[in-house]
Amino acid sequence: MPEEDQARRAQNLQRQLQALQNQERSIGLQLREVKQALEEVQDSEGDVYKAAGNVLIQKDKEEVIEELEEKKENLEEQKEALESKKEQAQGKIQEMTPQQEAA
Repeated sequence: MPEEDQARRAQNLQRQLQALQNQERSIGLQLREVKQALEEVQDSEGDVYKAAGNVLIQKDKEEVIEELEEKKENLEEQKEALESKKEQAQGKIQEMTPQQEAA
């Protein structure tokens, strides 16, 4: 019975690791988009528009840059937290693997 529990926990950890990897990819894509938008806004001359639902509204360039910088920082923090969780899950899986092979 303990072996079955161990196998179940290992499967759960694998699923959690996979979910974390998916979240990390998603955040990576969002981060790339934000960085690209930030570059575009910083390089732009003239009016800057921001999507608000199905409508574009004119916004102050500096305000948009500030919003994008803040979003970038938040995404980077989320990515770091996910990387830490992913490393923890991988460590737990590695700890369990020798135990399963010995059983």
